[in-house]
Amino acid sequence: MAALVRAALAMAIALTMTGTSPSATQAELGRTALAMDLVTRLARKDPTANVMISPFSLTAVLAMLETGAGGDTRDKLRAALGVKGDKDAARFREGERAVLGELRRTEPLVVLQAANGVWNSPRLPIKPAFAAALRAYFDAPATPLDFTRPDALATVNEWVRDKTRGAIPVLVSDLPKETLLVLANALYFKAKWSAAFDPAETRQAPFTRADGAQQPAFLMSRKGKFQYLENAAGQAVRLPYGDGRFTMTLLLPREGNAPPDLAQMLRANLYKPSQGTVTLPRLKFDMLLRLADVLGEVGLGGVFSDNADYRGIATTGFHPTQVVQRVAVTVDETGTEAAAATAGLVERSGSDARAFTMICDRPFYFVIDDAKTGAALFAAHVGDPS
Repeated sequence: MAALVRAALAMAIALTMTGTSPSATQAELGRTALAMDLVTRLARKDPTANVMISPFSLTAVLAMLETGAGGDTRDKLRAALGVKGDKDAARFREGERAVLGELRRTEPLVVLQAANGVWNSPRLPIKPAFAAALRAYFDAPATPLDFTRPDALATVNEWVRDKTRGAIPVLVSDLPKETLLVLANALYFKAKWSAAFDPAETRQAPFTRADGAQQPAFLMSRKGKFQYLENAAGQAVRLPYGDGRFTMTLLLPREGNAPPDLAQMLRANLYKPSQGTVTLPRLKFDMLLRLADVLGEVGLGGVFSDNADYRGIATTGFHPTQVVQRVAVTVDETGTEAAAATAGLVERSGSDARAFTMICDRPFYFVIDDAKTGAALFAAHVGDPS
């Protein structure tokens, strides 16, 4: 399963790398591998559930932590981000800056907003070099904030609400008084399909979950020409937004096939223009993910321990205690609205040309990505659209 999901997102990235800078490409490949491993692990815990994560938002926070990490802590963060050595890390940060700039755009059919935020307690005077790196690579000047004040929580959540245009009103439910530092990223995406689905073609029909249970869902359907890939393992199709820079890639394993077969199909990267029909459910859901435990499963456990080395941030003893991410998505006949916000909380230590039909009426995956930068903005497993 892990191979399937990593390959799914690797495919989406490979399709969109043309025209990207080497530094941006490196950054996106790193976030791709990590995020899809996490999606796999979270979906495996409950195959009937929906799981959505923002690779861009999560790794922006981890990259800010890496900038101030040292020793084994830095090595673990770099390994998770796909970075090897100081020169590679410098290119990664340059890529972060380049991608952040490219993702701030508004046009008639696509609105995209990305931002980083940092707040530090007066009890944690951060080092000038770390503060300079936050400004230079992440456009995130550190803002002093007394976390013992009752309005500290509202300050962080109001920033998130503003940067996601209200799609995520609350990210953090409480801030312990021991909090010394909050690193955050917010991402907002709203786009119209290049060719909309006709609401008259939407029908209520059963969606079969992984456990065999059926749930009612509203299935949208559209005929046309798509970038399409199919073999014995499954089907994949790309649905463009706006002028085609941003796309949703739908990934539907064939029933009864083992995940490695689908992964092999996705690596083939043989999409061809094909006439066909695509059917998928309307979607509307949001979720809060607490990621420290699952990040520990992919080799980042030491990053959250008392022994973690963040002397590049400040001299005071501290370590991150939790990474939370909230995601929300709506997919309908007109397009997609999706938002994500991530916070790291730091406390003191102690196919062929024939017409095809693709009906996503059972568990499937989707990835929303950016062809210009290669950024994987959102990745999801849909187990129950109801």
